[in-house]
Amino acid sequence: MKNQLKFLFFILLMFCSCSNIDSRTSSSLSFVPADSDIIININDINNTKEFLSRNKTFSDIISSKKLILNQLNNLSSINSVSEGIFTLSSFGKNQIAYTYIRKTNSKDSISLNDIVKGEYQKNKVFVDSSKNDNVYKVIIDEYIISSSEDIIIENIIRDYKNTYQNIGSEFLKIFKTIEKNELFNIIAKSGNFDLIDNQLNQIPFFPESTTSWIGYDVKYSLDNFYLSGATRFNDSINGKISILKNIYPTEIKTDNIIPNSFSSFLTYTINDSERFIFNYKNYLKLNDISSERLNFESLNLINEISFVADQEKFLILGISNIDQINNYFKFNEFDSINNILKIEVDNGLSSIFKNIDNEIIINYAVLIGNSLVLAKSVSQIKKVINSQKINDNLGSNTKYLNLKNQKSKNYSFLWVANNNNSSSINSKIYPFISFSGRINQDIALLEFDFSKGNINNERGDIFSEFFSTYDNEIVTNPQWLRNHLTNQFDIAFQDSENYLYYLSNKGDQYWRKKLSSKIIGEISQVDIYKNGRLQLVFRTADRLYLLDRNGNEVRELSFEIYSSDIENPISIFDYEKNRNYRFLILEDNKIKMFDSSGKIVSGFKPNTFNSRIIKPPVHIRIDNKDYIVVQLENGDLKILDRRGRDRIIINEKIKFSRNSIFSYLKNFTTTDNQGNLIKINTDGNLIKENLNLSYDNLIDVKNDNLVYLSENTISIMGLTLKIPYGKYSKPLIFNELKNTFIAITELDQGIIYLYKDNGELVKGFPIKGNSIIDLKDSDNDGKIEIITRLDNYSIVSYEIN
Repeated sequence: MKNQLKFLFFILLMFCSCSNIDSRTSSSLSFVPADSDIIININDINNTKEFLSRNKTFSDIISSKKLILNQLNNLSSINSVSEGIFTLSSFGKNQIAYTYIRKTNSKDSISLNDIVKGEYQKNKVFVDSSKNDNVYKVIIDEYIISSSEDIIIENIIRDYKNTYQNIGSEFLKIFKTIEKNELFNIIAKSGNFDLIDNQLNQIPFFPESTTSWIGYDVKYSLDNFYLSGATRFNDSINGKISILKNIYPTEIKTDNIIPNSFSSFLTYTINDSERFIFNYKNYLKLNDISSERLNFESLNLINEISFVADQEKFLILGISNIDQINNYFKFNEFDSINNILKIEVDNGLSSIFKNIDNEIIINYAVLIGNSLVLAKSVSQIKKVINSQKINDNLGSNTKYLNLKNQKSKNYSFLWVANNNNSSSINSKIYPFISFSGRINQDIALLEFDFSKGNINNERGDIFSEFFSTYDNEIVTNPQWLRNHLTNQFDIAFQDSENYLYYLSNKGDQYWRKKLSSKIIGEISQVDIYKNGRLQLVFRTADRLYLLDRNGNEVRELSFEIYSSDIENPISIFDYEKNRNYRFLILEDNKIKMFDSSGKIVSGFKPNTFNSRIIKPPVHIRIDNKDYIVVQLENGDLKILDRRGRDRIIINEKIKFSRNSIFSYLKNFTTTDNQGNLIKINTDGNLIKENLNLSYDNLIDVKNDNLVYLSENTISIMGLTLKIPYGKYSKPLIFNELKNTFIAITELDQGIIYLYKDNGELVKGFPIKGNSIIDLKDSDNDGKIEIITRLDNYSIVSYEIN
């Protein structure tokens, strides 16, 4: 539909008589059943059937597509002329009748399968019993009418001479605007799309058009579903969109700060606040609601309202003059660091919010540029703030910006749904569904777009898959955990109230569980039943936990522990990789070793040492021999066999740094606090290599790759790099997708660095994050995801393209 020409044409039609319809449509419309709620004007029957059969996007929106296609096949014939009218009309109690009207021809008339059911007002009524469901038919003049219900046929026979009595002038005005060169046209009574199981009404803020009739043109495409159409408001219409009447559409701007994690949003532009208030008061009046005591003063400062569904529903107001904002809103300081304020809005504005969605609650606000963000919780406000910090919003989303650029620049309203939240839609190909309108006086030009996005234009090398903000502080580093059901990875972390959260790799919360205290160290995974189902195992200060994937405690290894050591996590040994686990818990200078049944392993001796154990014991295998390595506070390094007997004697004391013991080139390797790299071979020979490391140096070793960090120097497999001075996390080596990566985080500034094994910084880094990272191809898409804390209250997942 050529919108500008169509709009002018539509205005002219408002002044034309309703009799200026061509003879084909005039005669066809004479047989439209009374109480028809949806009328589909078919311009090409074969292509329409192909569209209904093969267009998947249509079935994602209309779940009854198959039923509609079956009814159309039943009611039409393979020899039918290309043009016809297909209707859905209500009858009885929650029943729908389907009717098809088309011209007769020599090949499409009464067939041998049609038998006379009877006569009604001298017209023979036929029934075709060869179909799966009975089809009733009548021929009147040059038209054949088929219906799924015989009562509909009788009503048509009775009413057909009273032309248009059941349709009315409003329908005809809309009918004249349809484009008959398109595949087919849908003309529906407002709000009656539910008859065809419209899925859109289940998505927050979808703007139902409470008008008389809406007409849409459907373009032929097997990949996309695109509608363009028109509707008209009259003085008796009390729909929510009618409050935009006679307000000129303008450019939308508040959408730029909506986080990419949104589910849907609806934006109204308010070019004329006085007209908007007038329309809204009229809307309330038509709904028998008084507006006498409502104060709409703050609306004079607002030029745009966005209703957003994210982790909770919130609002964004476009402010026309931020210098005047304190004169129109009541603020109280709440969080000076993030400039978050407590807010009270006037009752008129609150009334508007509640009439759009009564679940919206406003407590807090933050001003971002010329936009005022209003939300129920501080966590949602912080999420919007954080989305600005990492450019994880629609203003930086090229797929969304491409969608906007393909459409009109100005809108009266724009609704967008994010298909990332749909399990049935390929969001990489179809990122969004949109519905928009441009209203001029009492006419609305509408566009519905469910089309392929521009999948070739990725926005940079790194983007955030999701991020979530919480009310309580996050006190552990988020980490990936394998999901044995999907072979993908989930996310776990703990907050300051000791709740353990378990999320999908898209950020959806599966469960949370209250723990006794903070988790010490990382969460590990085991398969104690040897059936491929993984459990989570970790300790707190006073308890050992073994949880199944649903957060339920496994009795055998969930029990209280009595240990004064609240620094060291458990050690888990699986000597032969046969899932005969050993779980080691420290208590000062003692080791308690448990088996998979939660019983003490009595064969491990000595379990008591002459000095406090400062690091969790480590299991190392070199040349098919097992070694248990224990670091003691007095500088002794104990290298034991499986039973706890000395396997290698080290006579020299070591001034241990903060690092554990690693296996590196068949040596037991660590550093001391004197700047030396310590290597001990299997004969017990100790070699010190002076690397001039700082006292608090940090190292990591994996697959005989060694990385160390000393002040502002990082050494990657022998390559030395200078980095800015700062407070850094331990360097971590990751092997993923046949690549080796090294990650460090500058904790004060919240900056993450990721290097390749050749010392090159990965393109797109550094990025924002204030904890150590975990790195996996979490969803098996051949791309790497990084999970980290964004700040103390938020987690973020980045994908590296």
